[in-house]
Amino acid sequence: MNMLVILHAASITYIFLILDFQLCISLQGLNFCSSGWLQSPTSYSCIKFYSEEMSWFDARSTCQAVNGDLMINLDDMKQNLIKAQRKSHPVYEEFWIGLNDRKNEDHFMWLDGTQTISKTYWMDNQPDNYQGNEDCVAFRNLRSNIAKWNDVRCSKRLKFVCEVFPGSFMGNHHTSDAGSSSPTLKLVLDQSTTREIINPPRTPDS
Repeated sequence: MNMLVILHAASITYIFLILDFQLCISLQGLNFCSSGWLQSPTSYSCIKFYSEEMSWFDARSTCQAVNGDLMINLDDMKQNLIKAQRKSHPVYEEFWIGLNDRKNEDHFMWLDGTQTISKTYWMDNQPDNYQGNEDCVAFRNLRSNIAKWNDVRCSKRLKFVCEVFPGSFMGNHHTSDAGSSSPTLKLVLDQSTTREIINPPRTPDS
């Protein structure tokens, strides 16, 4: 009898996992970002370019105020999105991103704790830690150097890019049996039915 109950419960769990997977797939074609935010091409996140100029620390605090952080894990698709957004802005500009080597010189870490080893996106002869105090990273928008990275003094006042995961933005989190928390995207199917889709885990640097 107990075995039948366990099998029945397992079947129900399996069905819900399939439904959640199907809902996750269906979300790929939806724009779930708020007005003024762009949907990231590689993750369930939203990004926004800020024209205000701040230090890296103040820029990060501004992003955290909306339950986000400076943009992280820039790959080819995110780089192309940046290029597409900034190519119509011929003026020189730099934007802070969530990359730095403040803890260990020349070991650049994203704010989620992952390390970048790619040299593809750096400007020529960068990073150079000029005068020994360039520990934060910005991307530059200037002619052929659109979206190229440069290490900069963290106190320099620059524009910045925030990234928010919708689950964090809406204040919804899913906690697994292991106790870890990851942002979720809440999908309202109708007025009486609400489902939560688990986004990729993200643990901001403390």
